[in-house]
Amino acid sequence: MTPNKTPVGDIKLDDNTETNYPINTSGGEPTENHADTDLDTQYKIHEYDTRHAELKQRLMQIWGDDVEYVARGEENANWLQKITYTWVKKYIRTAVKEELTLEGLPTAQSDHRAHKCGRQLSAVTAESYYRRHLWDPIVGAGVSRRGDSQSRGTLRWVGVLQSGRYKEVMAAVTWQTPPLQRLSEHENGVSPFFSGAVHGEVLFPPEASNNSTMEKPEDLQLLGCGSVSANVVDQLAFPGRISAARNLFNAKRGIILWQFPLRVLGDLLTLTVPLILKEYVRYLDAPSHTWGRGMLLAFGLFVAHCVQSVVLHWFYHMGIKGGLCWRSALSAVILEKCFVISPKALALPEMNTGRILNMLTTDVERANEFVQLCLYLWSSPVIFIASTFLLYSLVGWSALVTVVVLPLTLTLNGYIVRQAMKIQRKIMKVADSRVKATNEFISGIRIVKFMAWEPSFIAAIEKQRDTELRYLRRLQRCHTLTSFLNNAMPPLTIAIVFVTYHLLGNKLTPEVVFPTLMLLSVIRMPFLLLPMTLRTVTQFVISMKRVSVFLECENTVKGVGDVTELLATQKNAPPCWCEAAAVFDNAEVTALFPVKLPRIPTVVTSLCGRIMARLCCCGACQPKRHSLSPLEVIDSEDEGEGSAQAGNEKPPGRPGGNQKQPSPEETPRGVNKKVGEARYQLRPKKLLRDISIEVPKGKLTVVLGATGSGKSTLLETLLGNFEVTHGSVLAAKSFAYVPQQPWIMNATLRDNILFFTPENEERLHKAVRVCQLEADLQQLPAGMETEIGEKGINLSGGQKARVSLARAVYADRDFYILDDPLSALDAHVGELIVRDLILGHLACKTRVLATHQLHVLPHADFVVAMEDGTVKFAGESKDFMRSPLCKKLAAEGCERKHEGSSDREVDESDILDGKPVHSNGNEPTQDGGNEGGEKKNTEAVDGRLTLMEEKAVGSVPWKTYKRYVGACGGGCKALLVIFTYFFTELLTVAANLWLSMWSTNKFKLDETTNLYVYLGIVIAGTISVPLRYTTTFGSMRHGSRTLHRFLLRSISTGKMSFFDTTPLGRIVNRFSRDIDRLDNSLPMTFIFLMQVTFSIISAIAVYIGSQPYVLVALIPVCYVYYRLTLFYSASNREIRRVGSTAKAPLMSLVGEALVGSSTISAYGCQTAIMKKALAYIDLVYASSLLENAANRWIGLRVEFLNTVVILVIALTGVIGAMLGVDSHDIALVSLSLTMALMTTAALNWLVRMCGSMEADMNSVERILYYTDNIENEDMPELDELVRAAKKAEETTPRPKASSATTTAVHVPVNGPVERNVVPGWVEFRDVDLRYRDGLPLVLNKVSFRVNPGQKVGIVGRTGSGKSTLLLTFMRMIDTCGGEIIVSGRPIASYGLRELRQLFSMIPQDPVLFDGTVASNLDPFSQATPEEVWRALELVGMRGHVAAESGGIEARVQEGGLNYSVGQRQLLCLARALLKRDSAFILMDEATANIDHALDKQIQNTVRTAFANHTVITIAHRLHTVAQYDKIIVMDNGVVAECGAPRDLALSTSSKFRELLNSLGTNEVKNFMAVVEGAAASRSSG
Repeated sequence: MTPNKTPVGDIKLDDNTETNYPINTSGGEPTENHADTDLDTQYKIHEYDTRHAELKQRLMQIWGDDVEYVARGEENANWLQKITYTWVKKYIRTAVKEELTLEGLPTAQSDHRAHKCGRQLSAVTAESYYRRHLWDPIVGAGVSRRGDSQSRGTLRWVGVLQSGRYKEVMAAVTWQTPPLQRLSEHENGVSPFFSGAVHGEVLFPPEASNNSTMEKPEDLQLLGCGSVSANVVDQLAFPGRISAARNLFNAKRGIILWQFPLRVLGDLLTLTVPLILKEYVRYLDAPSHTWGRGMLLAFGLFVAHCVQSVVLHWFYHMGIKGGLCWRSALSAVILEKCFVISPKALALPEMNTGRILNMLTTDVERANEFVQLCLYLWSSPVIFIASTFLLYSLVGWSALVTVVVLPLTLTLNGYIVRQAMKIQRKIMKVADSRVKATNEFISGIRIVKFMAWEPSFIAAIEKQRDTELRYLRRLQRCHTLTSFLNNAMPPLTIAIVFVTYHLLGNKLTPEVVFPTLMLLSVIRMPFLLLPMTLRTVTQFVISMKRVSVFLECENTVKGVGDVTELLATQKNAPPCWCEAAAVFDNAEVTALFPVKLPRIPTVVTSLCGRIMARLCCCGACQPKRHSLSPLEVIDSEDEGEGSAQAGNEKPPGRPGGNQKQPSPEETPRGVNKKVGEARYQLRPKKLLRDISIEVPKGKLTVVLGATGSGKSTLLETLLGNFEVTHGSVLAAKSFAYVPQQPWIMNATLRDNILFFTPENEERLHKAVRVCQLEADLQQLPAGMETEIGEKGINLSGGQKARVSLARAVYADRDFYILDDPLSALDAHVGELIVRDLILGHLACKTRVLATHQLHVLPHADFVVAMEDGTVKFAGESKDFMRSPLCKKLAAEGCERKHEGSSDREVDESDILDGKPVHSNGNEPTQDGGNEGGEKKNTEAVDGRLTLMEEKAVGSVPWKTYKRYVGACGGGCKALLVIFTYFFTELLTVAANLWLSMWSTNKFKLDETTNLYVYLGIVIAGTISVPLRYTTTFGSMRHGSRTLHRFLLRSISTGKMSFFDTTPLGRIVNRFSRDIDRLDNSLPMTFIFLMQVTFSIISAIAVYIGSQPYVLVALIPVCYVYYRLTLFYSASNREIRRVGSTAKAPLMSLVGEALVGSSTISAYGCQTAIMKKALAYIDLVYASSLLENAANRWIGLRVEFLNTVVILVIALTGVIGAMLGVDSHDIALVSLSLTMALMTTAALNWLVRMCGSMEADMNSVERILYYTDNIENEDMPELDELVRAAKKAEETTPRPKASSATTTAVHVPVNGPVERNVVPGWVEFRDVDLRYRDGLPLVLNKVSFRVNPGQKVGIVGRTGSGKSTLLLTFMRMIDTCGGEIIVSGRPIASYGLRELRQLFSMIPQDPVLFDGTVASNLDPFSQATPEEVWRALELVGMRGHVAAESGGIEARVQEGGLNYSVGQRQLLCLARALLKRDSAFILMDEATANIDHALDKQIQNTVRTAFANHTVITIAHRLHTVAQYDKIIVMDNGVVAECGAPRDLALSTSSKFRELLNSLGTNEVKNFMAVVEGAAASRSSG
């Protein structure tokens, strides 16, 4: 939205003026000298405008240019084909043949394509974002309150408060001279003053006195001395919140406006039909008739209905297209925001992946539904008023009954809808949380299975699901009430109208009854549509608020300047910068972390309480107002919206708090206190301090430091991922980035390396060669075309690192940022990467390498040593070699192998002398290039890993309906539900039949008897209405709960091969979109289907009973109708199934993009990702467009068939009138014609509801597919374990967390965390294993024994079977021969959970969940806080966690992003320490990303804390197992050797000795020293 005043960007500055002023959004210092701030304010505004222009330029780059497309479908049709929808038929035929594909869908019209409509909405959103933060630059300026010229204050903060009820942008002002109004309020006992913090939310540094208030920006005016301030005031508009709904309307308002004339014309035709019917009944009841008039009226009804159908269907079509356009635009803007949102905004717990995915699946759909129904907000009242006027012309003053009914119904509906809005908001919040928890559960399924946590995770997710269903039950009660009002009020209105008409002395005649019934039917439509419309509007408002909050999140600020641009423009730059590729100039880097704010008790006033407060004059019933700004008082719940409640501290004699808080006894009647929702505020934490470095251009810079010292932060700052709060950071803009945890797309290996850049065969071959991927390509089933699963699931850690390196090499940039890529590589490959890549291919490039590996130091040109976020050394490598810090690191390296994956150990003298270190052994073999895990069992021959999403063909099978009915409670309950609809419809038809008989006095009864019978039938029908809703909602809610439980249990017990071949987005789509359909769409579809079905059946019965001759036309019409329905249903389900497959890739792409945002941003691939996402959005649009166009196609034809029936009935009545039929028959003819007119819409709805029902049942089918067709692990005890976990969670609260400085300090420093551990033993006896039948054996006759308490290492080259062997311990893969004995029992005799509880697994890739440190280490509260602190101490993380503001309750972001990779591995190790009842420890190179000093401590922990455990370690580095009791050497799936490390190392013919020799002489010497020391220690012990 454009500001309503002149843009502040028009302020002109002198060209020589420097504008490097930060924007102060956290609170400026109060100042009295406002004149000194004028120029500063002007500079800040100019800087803000500059940044806004840069943002718009960046957004344009993200959108890129639209791709060319070939128009298909409606765009190529002429006007006749458009209004009759004949262009749809070829697509319907294709769908019926089940040949429809995504590529064959019709295209969106040009202005509805996601790129065009998204760009339009993006431009409007950018302007609203500009206005939202418009006052940020003037924080610190002097202000006064409008209308109070004596007031003086300083603007300290501008924003939206989380606490309270303020929904708009507010300003915090510290007053030197408070406004008189505020002082008066304070004197009257309502103090608006606070000191800087509002309910724990720190707006600016709190002061000793309470002199600050919250003000609306429009109530303030800037102060100053001179023309500058006046200029600023004149040009500055007021800030306002972003409104996604308003932005949509501003960007695409024509979509709604174009529907107006169609809606008006449709309404006029709707009102015309009852007038023609009135004349027709008068014609039948007249004493004389003419053929001409009768035919004119009959064909008039026919023509009016035909035109009405065409107009209304075109209106529906326009609305649906408009809704799809809004959905596409909103989806595109949400995706755009994902690329520009700042990391600190994502640090808030509520801004998580689950919420974003939910917005893209649920919230955008609300916008689509709103556009389709919004015009009924004015159309329904207009129809009601016009129909009431026509009704008055028929029944006189009796029509005024409807005037009474409307306000009453609307008032009650309004109240119920407000309650529904609150419940809906809660449902969406809980659904976000559930989807997020499910997403994390599935993302971390490997670690969940390793730790045997399935029951506990299922219990936690189902607890959230139970909460969601409780809210859903309350929401459905609201729907039942609104439906009762809108279904019961029309027949009651009819009854009251006719009763009143009778009591006024009028006689009921067919001429009055049947037009009145028709008009009341017209009036009934607004009543029927109103609850749906209000519900849609409610959901739209709530969803748009959620989207608005997301769009309001702060965007990334350009914190890193372009060093090349600076040197070209700044002549006074330091000379040393000329040779620098990157510069840190006294930089301070800060990150923001969420801190939980205290919960606010929310005052909830009941309806009765508010009424009493209005009526009572004594004041006793008035809600107490304390410590509140007078602008607004809290009186109801409102989650997610903040408002200012001022502080409650007040020094004596000063404005401020210390207001008396009402005691429980003082709480007025009707007022309750509830605890508010959890709120978080971002608090700053300095990560790097006083950083001054000049990274030399074209050189190798090595960054060293302990785990958590700031190495990765330093590198990511160059990418702009952190905020530079002081000093400056400059870097070259042509850079490539290799993250510590490589991000791999779900695409082919070729696409992962090319990464959206054009292919150059020579560059690609060179990148593959220097990154040592040639041997891997020979092993992969399809070479470069092999599909890589999500997160690189079918690649080893080393392969992922080298693919990431190959991507960087192929990008061919000037600046390479390498974040510890060597840690995932073994010695051979690591040496080749250093030689061929870092020192070879990239020799002329600028390289910044973060590492723990000291052997690369002799090759470095420049060294940076980090410690606790500061630089301890920055200089040339030769100077570092002579420094005491280098000697210290070298000494530690000789004590213990250094950090990283390289097994080489570097002699101290080699480092200090600056000698290059080379391998003295053999070169790696061909398969040595693939150093990671084994070949996955999920590889397919053609290289495709991810399976195509299943798409059923044909109609939804009856067994699916049967299964769903069983989930809902069984056949008896289903019959009960159907009977309620039959009974209600029977009473409705009986009332109309009795009324028609009454009008002709067929039964010769007195008027009073007719009246009483009619009222009795109507009242009985009214009472029966809620029964069908209650039974339907209850049964289907039970079915939704059951199917979710089946789905969750099936997914949780699925074998790993399923997760390796199925994208995460596809699974999450079942838990989000499909479950949402079961909860909301399917029940409403079923209700409408039952209503229209029984309505049509009753109408046909009346046709046949009144005019048997109608069967002549009715039978062929029904046959054509049946054939059309079959034809349409077959196509509709196929169209919906194709559409379902279009949505999952979009969700997967978004999930991947959120995880890999740093990599995507570093390579500048946002445009490519955006283009791919926009293509998916257009496919979703196309599938929905085709589905709805098919609805229009069938609807128009069905309504034409019903119009033929109407014509036949009307002509039959004319013929009967001309032949002189009885008056009673005339009443039945009139009734049948009236019902036929009323059935037209019902027939259309029947077809649509049948299609919708089958489409919604497709969600049931998709869920049941995952329930029945996944290969599951055998866990028969799962249900019992889940129940036990739920019970334990209810009865065992989490122990109160101890701080780092209290209880935990007294915990003994010695001894393990666990007690009474019984070590296990394991024996393999001729074990064979193959991944699938027909594949060769991966393990062949493997036999060995591990005794209790032994420490055993498993080594061998890649492909030897190490990782496969590890998986067999926990039955992640089943063997096909031999036997495994675990602690005296065959492994098959254990339950899966019982077996896995014996093992604690520490994986190479650490997995952390969103929560706290304590919840990640001990998710289910089985340990005391003291034990958690002890575990942290043993792994070296206690000091870091103790420094956090919350201690062990400190926040862990989703994926553990606020911890380094090494720290995450340490937390996973602490998690293993806390696992109860484990007898075995399995380690898969778990110390790969920590420094050597900490690694030494960890190995000591393994020997002490795990002294009573049996430890089995897969070692890619031989020093890891040098002190172990036994080493097993694997070779090609067999045990080549097994023995003590010393014996194998001394045997010159052993394979282990061969592996050891390949590392070099120094490595052998160091290894033997460690082995001899360990042997001496054991013998002395």
